[in-house]
Order: sequence, then C-alpha cells, then structure tokens
Amino acid sequence: MEQDSQQTKAMVEVALALAMGFFSIMVLAMVSMGSGVGARPTSVGLPSGVSVTASSPSDQAPRDARGPGTPVSPTELIIFHGGEFLSADLRPVDPAAWRGGKTKLVLAVAPGADFKTVMDARRRIGGSGVTVTGLDSRWLERLRERAAAKSAFGPSSD
Repeated sequence: MEQDSQQTKAMVEVALALAMGFFSIMVLAMVSMGSGVGARPTSVGLPSGVSVTASSPSDQAPRDARGPGTPVSPTELIIFHGGEFLSADLRPVDPAAWRGGKTKLVLAVAPGADFKTVMDARRRIGGSGVTVTGLDSRWLERLRERAAAKSAFGPSSD
C-alpha cells in the first residue's frame, strides 16, 4: 500500500509547524525566566531631583511598626496635610518662604495620599534634594487632634 505524496507533505508541514511552535514557547519561557536578573531601573520622566526606588517585601509594614526611622531636624521637615503646608510645630507655612537656603528637606505626607497630590506638593516646594516620606501614626494622631481643635474653636489667628 502506497501513501499519497500530497498527504505525506501535509503531515510533514503540520509536524514542522508544531515543532516551531514548541521551540518558540521554549525560547519565550527561557527569556522570561531570566529577564529580571541584572535589570536596571529606568527613568520614566520624573521631575529633576525626584527618584523612585523599588521596595522590598519587608517594606510592607508601616515605618512606625518597624521601630524608629531616621531622625529629621524640625527645621528640615514640612508636612503636607489637608491641602496645606505645616511646620514641625503644626503651624501653617508658605512652602517657598520656608525652603529658604535649605539643601536637605523632608516632605511628609499622609500614607494614603495619591501620587498626583504628592507630586504637586513637591513641585510647590521647588528645588532638588527633597525626600518624600509618609507620616506615621503619631503624626496622624497629632494632625487629627489639630483638626478637631480647629473645628471646635474656629480658625486660629496664627
């Protein structure tokens, strides 16, 4: 019994197509498994003086749950909360006037603040060398007390 040559050619082409498909999947798997090794961070058009670093899984817990952070001088700290800038003693300040000639600055924001709001606040401070950090539970409690006192007694004349 002799096979038809057309049928043989079709089976060879199907086998070749399957082999090429499996080879492509194998190459894709090998490339994707090794793509994270030695990868460098890339810039995504952030304003000058702003850097973004990847966090490790251990950074999931809030800073105050892991213990004390890096101490910051009250003259280097500005808090952005409720749409206003505050000094370390929770008095309203003008961000441009507050900056003065300072080179090292820390902008503290509420942990749930959205990226656009934080970047707008960062831009209003101006310059470079600004570190953005989240407020811990103690600062948030102080800000809640300030807001409660402000609403109970009306706006202050500071």
